[in-house]
Amino acid sequence: MRKLISLSLALVLCMTLLTVSALADVLPQPEGGKKFEGTWAIAGSLIQIDYEEEGYRVRVVADNFADSTGTEWEYSCYYHADTDSLVSVSSSKTTYTIDPLDPDNRKYNAPVYEGLDEEKTCTTFSLDEHGYLNWLDRHENDGTDMEFHNIGPFAGIWKSVESAGETVEAEIMWNGSDPDEWFYTVYVNTGDPAGDTFTMLLANCFYNEETGKLEGSGSVSYYTRNASGEYDVRDDGDSVDIVFSVDSDGHLLLEGPVTVHLEPTDVTELVNG
Repeated sequence: MRKLISLSLALVLCMTLLTVSALADVLPQPEGGKKFEGTWAIAGSLIQIDYEEEGYRVRVVADNFADSTGTEWEYSCYYHADTDSLVSVSSSKTTYTIDPLDPDNRKYNAPVYEGLDEEKTCTTFSLDEHGYLNWLDRHENDGTDMEFHNIGPFAGIWKSVESAGETVEAEIMWNGSDPDEWFYTVYVNTGDPAGDTFTMLLANCFYNEETGKLEGSGSVSYYTRNASGEYDVRDDGDSVDIVFSVDSDGHLLLEGPVTVHLEPTDVTELVNG
């Protein structure tokens, strides 16, 4: 009898754990926390905020190309309704060196700190009256007096499945290390760059906070492989307007020389500079 009771309790406990796990998987994102999601920038630094299941993953990257060094912070946060802010439960800070010939190649040092946060060391992210993101890390007071601007969720590499029989790929890179270059550089390839013909659009685009769209203009070049295996290039002299927006499914809508939905690839790491 005691054994049967033990088995029954074990089954109840197992079902409870499964129920809790299932609820965690479908736990809706707090309405007040949705405004924090996306990419935020200040000259030389980026903050990426993503909602994952029941919490927020926040990544802060600050590059100093003058001396080829940088710092990266990572946080796990929850939305605190009373203060209308994101509050960290764990955090880490790591420095690295940058290869001047290959800025994407970074050599990371041992973490400056990592682990669970106490109340006195927790980090907060909040929005001020102007809509700027404020960051305060109480470990070493990082982020004090810094105001980050929303630049939209566009950085990365996006690719279509098919569009009129041709593949369309967009590479969107943020140029924000210099305040005078506060825009995205965008490459859009139509066709196969390894094939005999393809089209490339090069554009500079600016994020419109009012519309939530990426807007700009650029020029189109046409590439055709010649008999020697090299490409002949013909440039279109006319400027082409281009607009990007992200739909509710996380797909990128490109409106320009072609209109097509693009999906994010596995290569969505933010590029600063």
